[in-house]
Amino acid sequence: IGGFMSKEWQQKKLKEYVLPKTVYYQALWAVRDLERMRETLIELNDDVEEGLNGIGFDRKIGNTNTISMPTEKKAIRLVNLAEKIKNIENAINLMPEEYQKGVLNNVINKELYDNSAHENTWKKWKQRFIYNVAKNLGLI
Repeated sequence: IGGFMSKEWQQKKLKEYVLPKTVYYQALWAVRDLERMRETLIELNDDVEEGLNGIGFDRKIGNTNTISMPTEKKAIRLVNLAEKIKNIENAINLMPEEYQKGVLNNVINKELYDNSAHENTWKKWKQRFIYNVAKNLGLI
């Protein structure tokens, strides 16, 4: 145990950025999932391109006579995932550049902040970032 970030919490004095606990954690976990989402986006993009080139494009008729198009479903998932990533990245870009890497490393890897700014400054930017992620994802 060490450092000041052993527990996730919001600063109550930044009232305009305080989120309901469940929303805060949804936004936090969305950021922590960013790398996996980026990798999935690359895989989906490759799959959709293959499907559009005629490879892997199967139409299956189910019991209800509906048509299932795997490439179309993957394309829709790709668009939704790309939008989610863009919304998180837009929240990153709202922070001053000198805080972006430190806040991301703290949220994603639970790394301690460096000494380039006061602890309260780091916490302020983290809280604003999580708030903006929640806002951009339509959680609030």
